[in-house]
Order: sequence, then C-alpha cells, then structure tokens
Amino acid sequence: MTALDMWAAEIQSALGQRSDTQRGAILRQMTDLFLNTASSLSEGHVAVFDDVMMRLVDHIETEALIELSNKLAPVDNAPANVIGRLSRNDDIAVSGPVLEKSSVLSDPDLIEIAQTKSQQHLSAIAGRPSISTLVTTVLIGRGNDDVALKVAGNSGAHISSNTYLSVLKRARGDEALTAAVASRRDLPQEMFEQLVREATETVRQRLVAKSGPEMRERISNVLKVVAAKVAQTPGGLRSVSGGAKTLFQPDVAQQRVQVMRWARGNDVTRMTEALALLCRVPAKTVSELARQRLHEGIIILGKAGGMSWPELQEVLRVAIPSKISTPAELKVLFDKYAALSSPKAQIAASFLRTTKNVSRSAIDALM
Repeated sequence: MTALDMWAAEIQSALGQRSDTQRGAILRQMTDLFLNTASSLSEGHVAVFDDVMMRLVDHIETEALIELSNKLAPVDNAPANVIGRLSRNDDIAVSGPVLEKSSVLSDPDLIEIAQTKSQQHLSAIAGRPSISTLVTTVLIGRGNDDVALKVAGNSGAHISSNTYLSVLKRARGDEALTAAVASRRDLPQEMFEQLVREATETVRQRLVAKSGPEMRERISNVLKVVAAKVAQTPGGLRSVSGGAKTLFQPDVAQQRVQVMRWARGNDVTRMTEALALLCRVPAKTVSELARQRLHEGIIILGKAGGMSWPELQEVLRVAIPSKISTPAELKVLFDKYAALSSPKAQIAASFLRTTKNVSRSAIDALM
C-alpha cells in the first residue's frame, strides 16, 4: 500500500468523526497535495484522489466548494467525478469555474447540463475557450438572448449552418446580436448577406457606425447588390428615377452636369430627380432630406456622387437655402463635407437607397 493509499484509508476512517469545517480543511490539504503533484500522477493515483474527494464534497460548506472549483477548473487531469459533481451544482459560484474552464468535461456532460440547468449555467458554458457544434446547438436552442449573444461573440464557439439560421432569426432587430454575428469569420457569405438584408435600418446604421473599414465595405457590397436587384424591377426603376422607366444607367459625369444645370436654374424638382438618379436613390428620399432640412443627407449624396464642394454648395443653396445664409453656416457645412470620406459616403448612400424612413438620428449615424 502506498503512502497515498494509507492516507486515503486514514481519512476515510476519520470522516465520520469530523465536522463539515474539519472535512473542508482535509479537502483543502488533499487539493493542495493533488495540485503540487498533478503533473506526475498516474491515472491510478488520480483515481484515488477522485474517490476520497468525492466522499468529502457532499459534506463541506459552500465556500470550500467554490474554492475547490476554482482550483481544479484549469487542471487538465483533475479528478473527473469531482469535476462532474461540481459542474452540476445549482450554485453558479460553485459550478461556474469548471463549466467555463475545465477540459475534463465532455460534450455529453455539457449537453446534459445545458439541457437541465439554469441560464447562468448555459452562460458559463458559452464562455468556454472552445465549444463544439453539438453544444452550441443546445445553447442557442435553450438559451436566452444573453446566452445567444455570448455564444455569437465567442470565436471559439463552433456553429453549424442550421444553428446559424436560428441565430439569424433572433438577430432581426437586435443590434448587439447582429453585430456579434456579422463579426464572425466563420459566418458563410450567403448568411452574412441575409443578416444585412434582414436587419432593420437602425441596426444597419449602428452596425456601420461601429464597424471597421473591412466590415463597412462588406455591408456596402451587400446593399449594392440589393439596390441593383431593386433597380432591375419596374417598381425599383420608378423609385430611383422618380418618373418613367429607364433601362440603363446614365453616364455619371453627364448626370452631374444635369444636376448642376437644374440647380443653377433653381428648378428644385428636376434637380432632385437628377440627384436621385446620380446617386441611385429614390427621388422621394432626396425630397424628404430637403423637407426636413437634413443638409448632411444632401452632403452624403453629393460626396457619393463625386461632386466638388463648389458644385454641392449650389445644390444646397437650392435644396435647403436657409442653411447657407451666413458664412458661418457655410463653414460648418464645408467642414462636414471635408470630413466625410468618399468610401463612407458610398456606404451611407447605400443605406439611403433601401431605407423607408429618413430622420435626423439616421443621418447623424451615417456621418
């Protein structure tokens, strides 16, 4: 009999005579011994620790269990039965550390816990460094919005195509979940396109505002495809041109000439239609920008259409004359024009092509 076996037998014989506090002290001693020797222990030795510690965990105070869980969670060869018992504890302070970190827990363990325990338990599992598709399916299927968001934001969580479809449905109108899913590198392109198409206008705008250049470009490309499909239909063509159907895209430079022609002639209606055609947005959107005196929206369209500041200044004078009545106001508008990059203007114009409602908050988010 080894020294470890003798110590285990001695502890076992004394357990019935000890209080919970004394048992807790013994468990701490055993845990420390295990941690100091874990790397050199054989499976048999680990099994001895497992057997004795299992006889202690049901008879010690919660504080001792929390301490044990935190100590054993990162250990790769921690006693399996002890880890299993801790992971199923209803107190998340006890179960949380091993659910988040322990590599000893198998997929069947995690699936069982995810199917039977609280949302806090699911959230802890969702924070693991690596999660299989089997486990994420259960987490998304049973978890609340916070759990779904945590899974989506975890790059180590593997998500199947079917589970992604469920996530996309939940992401509609949910800004945080949309952003988390859109940022995932394993999201199939067709699902990324679906996510952007189905997002509300507000969510799209905020997603663009918070995204880096690469993400903004991806979103812009999706919206361009959507706008192109709309433009290929009779209704879409009418909404862009504001009048009769057109089966071709006009030359951009020539269209800018038309915008300036009507601006210099103070013909608001025709200038609006020409600017709409130049930027491929509905004429009613341009009219609404002017009606609400949203000069930033006109600046977005002018920049997206490649207009110079002198040209755009004339457009603003006709569309929203009161906004450039003083040099100070003109300086404010110029600063906004100068600060707006062409790529960002193109992305913003893409939103304006598909939005049904124009508002101050929406335009501010695009700038």
